[in-house]
Amino acid sequence: MTTLSRIRTEPSIPDLWLFRSLRRSVRGIGGLVLCMLFVTWSASCAASWEALGPFGATVSALAIDPVNPDIVYVAGDAAGIFRSADGGRHWSRTGLAETGVKAVVVDSAAPDTLYVAATSGFYVSNDAGDTWEMRNEGLAKTYLNALAVDPTDSDTIYAGAWGGLFKTTVAGEQWVDIGTQLGDISVVALAIDPTDHETVYAGTSDRGVLRSKDGGQSWSHIWAAIDDMLIRDLAIDPASPKTLYVATNSSGVFRSYDGGDTWQPVNEGLQGSAFRLAIDPHTPSTLYLGTQGKGLFRSLDGGDAWEQWSTGLPSRPSVYAVAVRPDTGEVIAGLFSRGVYRRALEGSQWNEANVDLDGYIASSLVIDRATGELLVGIETYGPTVFRSADGGSTWTPSGNGMYYPVVYAMVQDAVEPNVYLTGNAGTIFRSMDGGMSWSVSDTGLDRGRVSAYELLIDSDEPSVVLAATTSGIWGSRDSGASWELRQATSGGMHTLAQAGNDLQLVLAGGDRATIYRTADLGNSWVLSNDGLPAGASVRAICFDPVHPGTVYAGTDRSGIFRSDDGGTTWTAFVTAAELSGTYALLPINGSTLLAGATHAVYRIDLANATWQTVGTGFDVEVQTELLLYDRTAGVLYAGGAGGLFRIDWTP
Repeated sequence: MTTLSRIRTEPSIPDLWLFRSLRRSVRGIGGLVLCMLFVTWSASCAASWEALGPFGATVSALAIDPVNPDIVYVAGDAAGIFRSADGGRHWSRTGLAETGVKAVVVDSAAPDTLYVAATSGFYVSNDAGDTWEMRNEGLAKTYLNALAVDPTDSDTIYAGAWGGLFKTTVAGEQWVDIGTQLGDISVVALAIDPTDHETVYAGTSDRGVLRSKDGGQSWSHIWAAIDDMLIRDLAIDPASPKTLYVATNSSGVFRSYDGGDTWQPVNEGLQGSAFRLAIDPHTPSTLYLGTQGKGLFRSLDGGDAWEQWSTGLPSRPSVYAVAVRPDTGEVIAGLFSRGVYRRALEGSQWNEANVDLDGYIASSLVIDRATGELLVGIETYGPTVFRSADGGSTWTPSGNGMYYPVVYAMVQDAVEPNVYLTGNAGTIFRSMDGGMSWSVSDTGLDRGRVSAYELLIDSDEPSVVLAATTSGIWGSRDSGASWELRQATSGGMHTLAQAGNDLQLVLAGGDRATIYRTADLGNSWVLSNDGLPAGASVRAICFDPVHPGTVYAGTDRSGIFRSDDGGTTWTAFVTAAELSGTYALLPINGSTLLAGATHAVYRIDLANATWQTVGTGFDVEVQTELLLYDRTAGVLYAGGAGGLFRIDWTP
């Protein structure tokens, strides 16, 4: 008898079931769910979910406490501010979860006071990040890019905005527009002369560098002789404040010895597009430059010559933030999509420092039945697949060759454990060596235009594969090497589920209240959405393993629906606020249904449609995308935004 299976499980290992569904709220693209059958589950659990990662984020800014350099703050571009009390080895969330943070400054006179520039405005914390206050009074433009705090008076702060330049003398309680004379200007970098606080420098997006010698009342253009007008960063030598360094978008680094009156390029040895500058405060002739795609460079002679200083960083790293510890000279770098790395000055290499930093969006998870290792697919742009041999304590990248970086689905072949398929943004990949290396497997697909949100491999005949994609439902008869369109759709298809009592019956759900039904294992499809609310996106479908013909469908905003005729007609089942956005469903013995939502996994009693949480709720908006239960180990895994989570579980 042929069965389509979402994860590859040997007949002799009946203890693994995988349920997953994909969240697409940020990108506006949907996910999917496949419900596994024959599972028993505990009604509730008082234990807490443990975050496993893989940890990492796009770090947009970082700052080191000048008084206690063991305290470090990092801005995860999509998750807010994190704090470390051990020099960046471990992280914890602060009270600011604001996305789009562009700058973090620690008040040197009162280090518990923090200032943050974000795309939504200016924030202040007076308790090392535990609580925050937004202070936007007078900010005509709230998309802030840069901050500079007066070293002699921390109530005086300059803020560079997308479309403006502002100043406050009351720590943000009231802002004054000091860029009116400049017209429509966007300021992306700021610096204040440490010995003459009336002298301020502003780097702009299209006018080079500006200078004010009267605290921002008037500005002069000091960049006329240089063609590249897009400034990325600027820094002042603390020992010689007339010495300035500027990183440009495409022309490298420039240096001035006279406060910006004249400039010279200092690019020997540099590669890539310059992005972020940092100066060693104790040895100002030592400079660091983060670049786009080429890692980090170091100069020991004030910029005259540069060396690539990226040993230990991921391949092709983009460094968006750099800071130097004032006591040891250790360098901390924040990377695009790969989190935080640390490096001592000599005789070492970069080491990852992402423990408990924001987790990637975990879209899919497989326990390799040959090795027992965890393989997790990453939906966050950048990394693709990670592998763990210790149950999620540590992770290593495992996506070599996968150049379409967003992974939505991953499956292991039912017969050959070394064979994997992934559905990505733009194509489908296959691995023949247990997920260590990957190559495209998409003949017939329009590569770059068709994203695969879910894959189903026939467990008895692994040459048969179905895929739910942005353009409809596709099928393969040669293990995913080539594909043909089985059903075109006007919206994306997010979920596939197969009936346990009728192995030819498959339902597919997607956007615009779309459910398609096939009775011949995907060869022909019929629209089957009578009773679903218009506009709802179907994100999860699963068949009841005990009651033939009973099916449940989770939607992105209208709750859970039920069909008692094999998916032909539907009626509302649970529409409570907690479950209005249901992205994951798993039936239990015909009497209990598990549902994954934004903050928790819920157990639903099917007899009376009541529910309770499984374990304590997540401390972040996980929006559950996957659940996998390892019965032998007694461990339940859940994943989504924030990474992979686990909880000890006894059915």
